[in-house]
Amino acid sequence: MQRKYEVGLMIFALLAHEDEHTLAAQLDNIRHFNPGSRIVLYNGGTDPDFARRFELPICPYSRPLNHGNLTFYMWDVMRWLEEEHVDYEYLINLDHDLLFVKHGFQAFLNETMGKYDCMGWDMVTSRSSEDSELTCVQTMWDEWHLWKPVFQTDHFIRFLNPAQVYRHQLVRCMLASVDRVKMERMFSETRVFALEEMFFVTLALSCGGKIREYPRDETWHKVARFQWPGISHEEAYHARDHPYYFWVHPVKGIALFQMHQWLMSGASFPQEALSTPEEPAAKPQAASSEVQRYVRRRNHKAKRNTKVKRKPVVKKKKISLKRTGLRGSRRRSKPLLYGKMKSAKSIRGRLKGAKGRGAKKHKTSG
Repeated sequence: MQRKYEVGLMIFALLAHEDEHTLAAQLDNIRHFNPGSRIVLYNGGTDPDFARRFELPICPYSRPLNHGNLTFYMWDVMRWLEEEHVDYEYLINLDHDLLFVKHGFQAFLNETMGKYDCMGWDMVTSRSSEDSELTCVQTMWDEWHLWKPVFQTDHFIRFLNPAQVYRHQLVRCMLASVDRVKMERMFSETRVFALEEMFFVTLALSCGGKIREYPRDETWHKVARFQWPGISHEEAYHARDHPYYFWVHPVKGIALFQMHQWLMSGASFPQEALSTPEEPAAKPQAASSEVQRYVRRRNHKAKRNTKVKRKPVVKKKKISLKRTGLRGSRRRSKPLLYGKMKSAKSIRGRLKGAKGRGAKKHKTSG
């Protein structure tokens, strides 16, 4: 099936594997800030029915992926789009924890990629194992003897995984330059951490593609990072007002929902920022019904699970004491006396009487 889209069309390859409610907010975000773009979902989880209720194409080659090796994700999407003869200008990969902060991303790509074929964030060019202490770079050098024949270069390039951009013409060249079966076997056997951050951009370089990094302002460039801490509202606010930045990463879970609502509302920071998770969240403007239903369910569940803490009741242990150690076990070294102090003479008399009664009973029973 052949599909033709307008020149300059962006296709977002979105990797997701769990939490359809968060996915609904992210889809809302992408469609709102990038009208006219297309989204292809890649199901990287174990549930084959995940996200099928959404009206968007799902890559049929989707498979369960593990953290540290997501190479199959972009590879499968590239291959499927080419098999379906889908025409586009830019292919951009997105993680499940990325949000756009404003409109204009396509115009930004048209301007910044005028003479380039590929673009990514935080570019590292490595010519030896001493160039970088990043785990992905170090592990690539451990297997460089396997990957060097594939790339036919003496060095490799690394981009942060989310928001890598590739022109369609370059993607065609990349797929045609390698053996698919061999590549998929190497993807499965590799021990390189985050191979996806180096494989595609280095393959693009070996195909003659012109590579560049996202433009960035060194005084304020922390809009994307590998993991925690997540992007704050203040950082997203600065990114929204900066001409270079159109997306932020990472934003996860409830933080993604809150930031999505804030971005959709157009509120400023911090006076009109979102409420805390314990308070009812403001109703988002132009948000999908799916997002609104999730917010209502979340608030209802939080209210239902709230329990009143009560002080534990401590029961006093009842202690039974014998008046003396005269009857029962004779293991007591010191008889317990209470009340008025008994004299030694009185105690001897009681002991003598007890022995006499015991002897009398024994005699009677005989």
